[in-house]
Amino acid sequence: MTILIGGGDGTFSVGETYAVGTETEVVKTGYFNADAVLDLVACNNASNNVTVLYGDGDGTFTPDTP
Repeated sequence: MTILIGGGDGTFSVGETYAVGTETEVVKTGYFNADAVLDLVACNNASNNVTVLYGDGDGTFTPDTP
């Protein structure tokens, strides 16, 4: 999955790619670790799992480690 950060003026940054499951159908944002920084969860159809990416506060994310 590639994430592009908006520049606020209609432009986007160069994308950062993160490994998630196969055939991602839904991506949602939320505060999943209670640190007031937005995180992402990707729901993956073919691999039948979800991937959590914790926001670092600077537009990058750290994958959850099981």
